[in-house]
Amino acid sequence: QQRELEQAVATLDIPAYLAIMTYADDRALRETLYQAYTTRASDQSAQSEFDNTPIMEEILRLRQEMAQLLGFNNYAELSLASKMAPSVEAVDQFLRELAEHARAPAEKEIAELKAIAAPASQGASRPIAAIGIPATL
Repeated sequence: QQRELEQAVATLDIPAYLAIMTYADDRALRETLYQAYTTRASDQSAQSEFDNTPIMEEILRLRQEMAQLLGFNNYAELSLASKMAPSVEAVDQFLRELAEHARAPAEKEIAELKAIAAPASQGASRPIAAIGIPATL
């Protein structure tokens, strides 16, 4: 109504996005919305006028420059200077260990989702996709 359109409009605002991804039966709609949401403001988006890639590259360049001016090798080291983590390497190791420990439970959850989705797909041999997970739950 605000846009004076005759039909409903799906926005990428999180309340609308989550509601559609969770409750919409139309897989094509969910797929279109998922694609738009995951590529917004990027060079992968269908709307290149909103591409933030040059801005992000400039931010990264300026962060690197700032870190070096302050005597750090990179922005990660600068960021960690005020945090509890002892080093970039320690953070990297922590994240790798976390991913390793999370893999088995995640694989189990995916198997459970596939089991839930199988009856709903009525024999169609489509792999479970990110767009289908909220709707499966």
